[in-house]
Amino acid sequence: MGNHYVNNEDFLAAIVQYKADVKDAEESGSPKPRVPEYVGECLLKIATKTATSFRFNQYTYKDEMILDGIENCLLYFDNFDPEIVSISVEEKFDPACLVDMQIVGPTAAPALVVAGKANNPEKNTKTCLYLKCPDLPKDPSVYVYRVGDTLTCHKKELTIASVRPSNPFGYYSQVIHWAFVRRINKERKQMVVKGKILQQLPYDVYDLQNHDEDGHGVVDAYLEISRHSPAFNDAVAKDEVRQKAKNKRRKKKDAEPIIFDVVDEESIEEIIHEIEND
Repeated sequence: MGNHYVNNEDFLAAIVQYKADVKDAEESGSPKPRVPEYVGECLLKIATKTATSFRFNQYTYKDEMILDGIENCLLYFDNFDPEIVSISVEEKFDPACLVDMQIVGPTAAPALVVAGKANNPEKNTKTCLYLKCPDLPKDPSVYVYRVGDTLTCHKKELTIASVRPSNPFGYYSQVIHWAFVRRINKERKQMVVKGKILQQLPYDVYDLQNHDEDGHGVVDAYLEISRHSPAFNDAVAKDEVRQKAKNKRRKKKDAEPIIFDVVDEESIEEIIHEIEND
């Protein structure tokens, strides 16, 4: 196994045990326990491996990206619910009609439908249901839902096509991914600000060391690179376009008039008369 390998089943089991410890602490009035060290190691491995992706490995501030990813995972750690199970069914229908309803099966404990996703013929996907299973066993290798079982929900029979238990690896990978994206956007904004300051600085602010005989050429070359860098100019152009679009949306929103329906007294009397006749 690689240095960044994370066993999803062990990861899920550790989170389930931590959730149970938190619940026991709340009932006894004890302080909330800290996140287990194993869970922290898993988050660090996921963040470090994500940083090696071709989307992120060219940035020089990868350490800050990794720290942001782990910080976001810990901030929203309690949002992950290990009792959510995803199942796909053979039948095609709008799953919104089953939300907040109970579903039962021959080998499954009663569960609650919390969300759903309709089938997509273009992508050849099946109807998906997300179930809240309060009696989910702590052993993640034992699943209460099995492929081929027939479930009943609101007088509708559904045949299970596939079962996916809670996936903490996928959940926290997404959290880390978007934390990386936010860090990149912040750094780009700072790069634009720094570059604009450099462009506006006069030449004489750059001091030379005593052993430099003729350093003006070095300073001139540095300023030319900083002022005419294609990467920087592209970043500035994108920032200006983004800022103009933002200001345009803001002006359009502020300029939208508030329209009120003007109703005279005669119209009000006619409406009241019609209501009384009805």
